[in-house]
Parts: sequence; structure tokens; C-alpha cells
Amino acid sequence: MNLEIKEIIDEMIEFSKTREPKKHMKDVVDKYGQATVYSLNGKLLLWHKLVFLEQELSEKYNLSEHKTLQEQFDGFFKVFITIGRIFSFNKTYIGWANNISKNEQEEIRNYIHENYKAQVRIRRHKT
Repeated sequence: MNLEIKEIIDEMIEFSKTREPKKHMKDVVDKYGQATVYSLNGKLLLWHKLVFLEQELSEKYNLSEHKTLQEQFDGFFKVFITIGRIFSFNKTYIGWANNISKNEQEEIRNYIHENYKAQVRIRRHKT
């Protein structure tokens, strides 16, 4: 993985911990707010986590049934311009940028899996 991609992914992972934007994410946080960007950033990172046993990771993050997410990611990708070096937004799904090879995809996914710790919250409801 090239250094620029690693820098972007590292910033996304760091933002998921601190909620503090750095170089690449500052503009998108300024425009859409910390909470919205935190949520969208987490969805992108979680898409690449090896969470499910014996289940293939999807090559596309399907948004076709989620109009609100489509609108939010549309703005996210327009302002967080450097994310386009890794992922592409196509209205109904998020995929890989054209210049990312299969080997690089695997390397990026492994890097995210090893370095991103997803927060899981479980709520109990009184019955």
C-alpha cells in the first residue's frame, strides 16, 4: 500500500478513536459535523472488517435501499476528496477506486482489519 493511502486509512482509524480530524478529514468534519462523519467513517471501516466467520467480504458496499445514506455519502465523498484515491462512490454503492489492484485491496483490508477496533454496543431492553 502506498504511503498516501496508508496516511488516509490511518487518519480514518484515528478519527474513529479520537473524533479529531487531521489533514484529510478536516474539511468534511467542518462541513457535516463530527457525529455524521464519525458514523459514515465507521461504516466504511466496518465494511472491511473480517467480522463474520466463513463469509466473503462484499466487493461493494450496497446503499441501494438507503436513500439517507446515499445522500450523506454523496456529500462525504464530495468534500473528503482524498478518499476517492481508495474508494469510489456510485450513488447506490461504494466500491474500490479504479486504480486499486486486487492485491492492494487485500492489503488495505488486512490493514484495516488489524488496526481498526470496531466498537460494539449492546443495549438491554426491559421486557
